[in-house]
Amino acid sequence: LEYIDTHNPLLLAFKKTDVNTGKNVWVIANFSHYDTIFPDWIVGFNRKVKNLLNDETFNLLKDNYIGSYSVLWLQDITE
Repeated sequence: LEYIDTHNPLLLAFKKTDVNTGKNVWVIANFSHYDTIFPDWIVGFNRKVKNLLNDETFNLLKDNYIGSYSVLWLQDITE
């Protein structure tokens, strides 16, 4: 488990590596009652990710939005 300093006291991020598959999951949690921007460098620039909580896939941009009091579980699916 690796803590990631987001430089935002209301945004928690950490990375967990599955010991069986070696795949990483980044968990990003917004503790603000406002939508918040999180930077792409948390996971990696220009990456395609899947949110494991709802199966949504999207490309990370330089700045990405996370809803108020929301949590993302992101897995890199870039080919």
